[in-house]
Amino acid sequence: MPAWGVQEAYGLVWLAPDEPLAPLPDFVEWGLDGFDGFWNEPRRSPTSAAQLVDNFLDASHFPFVHTGTFGTDEASLVVNEPVERDGWQVQTTFDTWYKNFDDPLVATGEHPEVQPQRLLKQGTAGYSVYLRLAFPVTGATFSILFCCQPETATSTRIYKLMARDDLGGDAARIASTIDDELRILEEDLAILERYAAMQVHLDTTECHTRGDKLSVAWRRVLGDLLRATAAEPAEVVVDLPAASAADSVVDEPHAGTPVVDATSAAGLAHVSADAVAEARR
Repeated sequence: MPAWGVQEAYGLVWLAPDEPLAPLPDFVEWGLDGFDGFWNEPRRSPTSAAQLVDNFLDASHFPFVHTGTFGTDEASLVVNEPVERDGWQVQTTFDTWYKNFDDPLVATGEHPEVQPQRLLKQGTAGYSVYLRLAFPVTGATFSILFCCQPETATSTRIYKLMARDDLGGDAARIASTIDDELRILEEDLAILERYAAMQVHLDTTECHTRGDKLSVAWRRVLGDLLRATAAEPAEVVVDLPAASAADSVVDEPHAGTPVVDATSAAGLAHVSADAVAEARR
């Protein structure tokens, strides 16, 4: 059966088996003048795509999960603006602190190592997360797009695309950033892959704090999505991970990656704006 549509964007091939409900995630810095764009090698994890997105939307774990990279005690207090929802997307902005270990002026003493940060986080129903890190001390902007592709009930492929405006095309600094960002991802996965259950829940059995507002809002998006697409809405609950994994993001260099992996709830959040076909949940 032919797919509804296919499109290349941000160096990835996006496929929508059915007509999408929403557009592709925006990553405006990709290809923008003044920004260097690059990515980590795709990484497979047994963690469900939903659990990965839930983690990438969270800011409260920075001080204790990322102790080897940017985490700092000053980030223990989670302060964010109200969560906003626009269709199948939710977002908020955090005011937090960041150990800016790759700022060259930290070594000279001209800048403090721990610096304030404005952090925008956007999550979509299609298992993608967009981050924009703004650093007032350096004036730099660093943007990241996570695309989580469910492959099976126990396998998710993670694509991490990045764009920075403070590297000036310096190959050594770009390579260093790629290595640093892989370390940061591995810090997340070291915790997530130890969970007994690597799924996220849509029911009300978990206890949440104010720091979870964005993640809870995103889970509500998923619940609404399943209710909107399920043949029998009454039975829409929990086991999100692979049961409804319709997200098909494929990178061209890796032949053999399945283009369509698992679609079990009717045409989920596959996305399309201007006839753009995405692969989303």
